[in-house]
Amino acid sequence: MPHGTPDWGLVGPKDTVFGLDDWGELAVRTWSPVSHDRRGDVIWMDAFEEGRNSWHYGLYGVNAAIQLSSECPLHGAYHVVLVSGTGAVPGLDVLKRLAYPVLGNMGFECALAIPLGIYRVACAIAVYDGTNRRDYQVTYDLAAQTLYYWTDPGGQEQFATNVRVSTTYSCYSIFKMVIDAAAGTYIRFILNEQLFDMRGYLPDEVPDDEAPNMAVVVAVRGDGDTSKDTYLDRVIVTQNEP
Repeated sequence: MPHGTPDWGLVGPKDTVFGLDDWGELAVRTWSPVSHDRRGDVIWMDAFEEGRNSWHYGLYGVNAAIQLSSECPLHGAYHVVLVSGTGAVPGLDVLKRLAYPVLGNMGFECALAIPLGIYRVACAIAVYDGTNRRDYQVTYDLAAQTLYYWTDPGGQEQFATNVRVSTTYSCYSIFKMVIDAAAGTYIRFILNEQLFDMRGYLPDEVPDDEAPNMAVVVAVRGDGDTSKDTYLDRVIVTQNEP
């Protein structure tokens, strides 16, 4: 096995873990879900091999649903199907609550196979500190081929245009957002092979006295007329991102 530093690094202090040379490469070769962007240390991941019961969800569209499937996974034997439904608010959100982290650079990655007829998809991190909630969210508008980020005071700001993803059946796109939870800023966003610098962008911040915790969210919205199935697989939450 070739030797080298990153996955992701033996140099530099960490508050939570120690680096191990070559173990990241070994993990990928033995079919770890962490293979697209291997920076950061994994604190939680789900490839739905044990089902979908670790997730909460909100269903807004008529006949919207979340379903476990073995039809077309990216990783392993299973994935979930996010059924948008129809109506005035066609879509759903799925979320996972996690313990309050050691604040620092954190990442949220997910793989989505998106069909034609889906209006928007979004990935988000919500950090509750006991006094406020900071919402970091990146939204992709399929028709406009545009990326937006959620910022204070609760609005969408465009940060990239002419961004294309495949809507070919079974073709997953990889979304990864990285934030600085200590400083309260975005850092970068990755969509497949494209990297977008988001340093200095601020999240939305609102008063919220919920006990400290964090949540990661995937949201799907359809066109309202026809229910569409979006596939979700390989969800990864990281800390100590460079």
